[in-house]
Amino acid sequence: MRISVLLAELAMLLLAAANARAQQAWQPQFDALTVLLRGTWTMPTTKGLLSETWGQPNGYIVQGSSYSIHGTDILWLEHVML
Repeated sequence: MRISVLLAELAMLLLAAANARAQQAWQPQFDALTVLLRGTWTMPTTKGLLSETWGQPNGYIVQGSSYSIHGTDILWLEHVML
């Protein structure tokens, strides 16, 4: 019984170490993505103005919202969290 507990603890430690290593591997790509997306993007169309706003509320989440403006009407399209 004691051996199975030790093996479970060892497996948890190995998984935690693998997770930390994986996070370090993807962090540079995530940082580059946030630099590219951050800000407000607009595109005029025949139906009005399409706009997206992207930000980073904390170090691990990037969120964006998009909406369409036609005259005085504003239509919210989506909210995304990555």
